[in-house]
Amino acid sequence: MKLNKTVRGINYILLLLVFVLQTFDNYIREQEITIPYFNTLKNLLLVAVPVLFLTELFMARKTKGLKYVFVDELKSISFLTIIFGVISLYLCIKNKSYEFETIDGLIRLMIPIIVAFFVVNVMSLEDIYGLMKKTLLIMFIGYLIAKLPYFNIENILAINFVKSHSVFEANFFSPAAISFCLFFCYFRKNKFYTLLSVIFTIMTFKRIMVIFSLFLLLFGGKIANMEKVKKKIIYLFIIGFIILSYIYIQLMTGGLEDLIFKYFNIRLIDFTMGRSFFMQVVLSRIATGTFVSTGFMSSVANFRTMEMDLPMIYVEMGFISVIATIYFMTKLAKDDWYCLFIILFCLLELLTSHWFDIVYFWIVAYITIGCIQYKKEESISYKKTKIKLIWN
Repeated sequence: MKLNKTVRGINYILLLLVFVLQTFDNYIREQEITIPYFNTLKNLLLVAVPVLFLTELFMARKTKGLKYVFVDELKSISFLTIIFGVISLYLCIKNKSYEFETIDGLIRLMIPIIVAFFVVNVMSLEDIYGLMKKTLLIMFIGYLIAKLPYFNIENILAINFVKSHSVFEANFFSPAAISFCLFFCYFRKNKFYTLLSVIFTIMTFKRIMVIFSLFLLLFGGKIANMEKVKKKIIYLFIIGFIILSYIYIQLMTGGLEDLIFKYFNIRLIDFTMGRSFFMQVVLSRIATGTFVSTGFMSSVANFRTMEMDLPMIYVEMGFISVIATIYFMTKLAKDDWYCLFIILFCLLELLTSHWFDIVYFWIVAYITIGCIQYKKEESISYKKTKIKLIWN
């Protein structure tokens, strides 16, 4: 889809503004600064940009020969949102209550896929790559400014990966860092940005992200050039992750806690950094009738987040919602190994962390998947790299 130069420029600036705003948002959160009405401004922009993009696509719908791509992916996330919406509506009617967080959560599910749908359809890979370079630099500089007071030899030497201790850990910058890592470890045209995205991820010090980033740096080039994924592998992946999720949820609900302590002398509350405790608090309130679920994100509205999205939606909407998430997310990978690797990372984060509403991460992740799937001819030169580590 071709747009005139002025419209293309406006769209580019809007997207850049979204990421600049994200950087500032991450900074003030890391510094625990409160700015009146900032969240309102941020949310208005997050809603306005997709609406504008949808309007542009609607106005161009009659263009001769126009064919949209990334449609299946848009449908998958739309179907998942509808399923969450229908279950939530049923629970609201049944329990005669509702939470605004449910509507907010459903909107946040759709915003990233709409933005990615627009970007993949109207922007060239060259423009997308340029946008990613700028936003990575902006984000990394924002992180450095936030952590500048802590940069000294003592703090560097005190870093302990095993105990997950580092003053450079960044809860709010880390999702952006790993999203850029997913992009630049596939599109390796410029080794500086590939290495910077990995270094950025390592510095934010989230253990699962550090492991994934190093793996991508070493093996991402090989994965990007692998043959297509067979359908039976996709089905086995879905079944395997459903089983893993079921076991993990049973662990978090305390069903296997005594057994694990008996044989391994491990208390889950220590191993999961308190997440199992948060979940059991919610379950105890359900048992006593002090909390009744009204659907997606209703537990977040009533308590602090459980910091585990798949267990959270299990408590709120049942295991069918977990199965639907795994199924529709995995469909995004289609037959590409690298995309399946991205989905594996996303599902692991959904299983062990609070990840659903990190809009900016999902925007970059979906754009990366879209570029891999639908810009294959353009991507040939962008997959080349001078980084010769193990496999490229």
